[in-house]
Amino acid sequence: MNIKVKDIINILNRENQIVDIKVLNQSDIISNVTYNSKAVKDKDVFVCKGLNFKEEYLTDAISRGCGLYISEKIYNYNIPYIIVKDARKSLALISKLFYAEKTEKLKLIGVTGTKGKSTTSFFIKNILDLYLKSKGKMLSGIISTIDTYDGSEISESSLTTPESLEFYKLLNNAVNNELEYFVCEISSIAYKYSRVYGANFNVGVFLNIGYDHISDVEHKDFDDYFSSKIKLLENSEYIVINKDLLRYDEINEVLNNKEKDKIFTFSIDDKADYKAINIKRKNRFTSFDLVHNGETKNYNLLMSGLYNVENAIAAIIVCEILCIDYKYIFKGILGSAVKGRGEIYKTKDGKKTLIVDYAHNELSLKRYFEFIKEEFKDKKHICIIGAPGGKALNRRKEIGTLCYKNCDEIILTSDDPFYESFDNICSEIMSFIPKYKKIRVIENRTEAIKEAVNSYKNEETIISILGKGSETSQNYNGISRDYISDSVNAKIFVEEYNKNINQI
Repeated sequence: MNIKVKDIINILNRENQIVDIKVLNQSDIISNVTYNSKAVKDKDVFVCKGLNFKEEYLTDAISRGCGLYISEKIYNYNIPYIIVKDARKSLALISKLFYAEKTEKLKLIGVTGTKGKSTTSFFIKNILDLYLKSKGKMLSGIISTIDTYDGSEISESSLTTPESLEFYKLLNNAVNNELEYFVCEISSIAYKYSRVYGANFNVGVFLNIGYDHISDVEHKDFDDYFSSKIKLLENSEYIVINKDLLRYDEINEVLNNKEKDKIFTFSIDDKADYKAINIKRKNRFTSFDLVHNGETKNYNLLMSGLYNVENAIAAIIVCEILCIDYKYIFKGILGSAVKGRGEIYKTKDGKKTLIVDYAHNELSLKRYFEFIKEEFKDKKHICIIGAPGGKALNRRKEIGTLCYKNCDEIILTSDDPFYESFDNICSEIMSFIPKYKKIRVIENRTEAIKEAVNSYKNEETIISILGKGSETSQNYNGISRDYISDSVNAKIFVEEYNKNINQI
């Protein structure tokens, strides 16, 4: 897609972004925009953005033929430039311009929260896909922590919400592939760093919020985190919100600016537009009734935990807003299974139950351990878990204190240490665990799972494998290394265990 330099200048001027400018010819055609210097080709626009940006990246871009750079500061190179107030916001504006306004044709659903974004997003997608299949239409698109689909291909995600250039490119691909619906997980960082700046959502969902993502490279404090989360509501036509979430009353200012008949609250504890009642669990099934405007509808889940009931309710409301029939919603909720979320693998003799889950912060761990206590009373419990390097530092205390209270044994393992020492991460987690608690440290995640499966051979044991779910990589020193995934490892070791049983 081609645009002119003057188009970029106009959109940046309209948003009051331009500080200084040196452009030779505003009629020059721009055929590509990038922030990756290695992707630059002749006359491309290169955007200098990010906390880790180095001047050498611009040097590299110029050597590859960069015709114009956009930056928050002037560099000593004799090529055209546009100096802006906010490079990330400018990138989003240019990305939306470059991939055209036709992305507005999509029915865009945004889902945010500290936990449950992926599960809720896939609940919504599953319902929409059943409906779309019945009409002979293309399946819905998705951007999530797990997978991304734009109508062309399914790919594993590396970020919850991609950078704005990729975000708008995916939406553009979806329109070109004749998709009608697109579901997006929206992280707090997505708004803080303007990854979805300029996007207008048909429906915005706010599931919950807890204390997470507080660090020098994320949010400076909880208020910053909270304010980033509620921006989705500000940019959504319809709002679906959990009335039980922390600091709900503080969101009223945003809600007061919206049309009242386009706001839908839900709860499992309090009065709300949608109220879940008669929540029951039997084996791996959860059933509940959902009351709205005096009408009661029944739903069943193949997933346990009250938090998944909340996720399901949010998805149900979204699909009702989109006028999807009950039969598709009922079947879609019942048939939903999400990779790396609440996956259960049991050995034939019933002595080992492996659960793969993405729980990794205070809110998700609390709810996960509540589920374990209710579902697996009086069983020995081993927890395999780690913490990422260099970010979300509060998680280390949360992991230490919550695992100490809820697990018989803790195996600390790697979880994307990035540039930080694995030993340092473990030492900090262990500082919040009394010394008498049984702790093992096994850096290799596969070996940690294997060790847990081979422990306590004569006792019924629950093995919680937490934090990565179906992810297939580990980041060490900024380099992504292949990892088979917790899900695959759990399946392999259960199969090996079963073979050994048969040989006895």
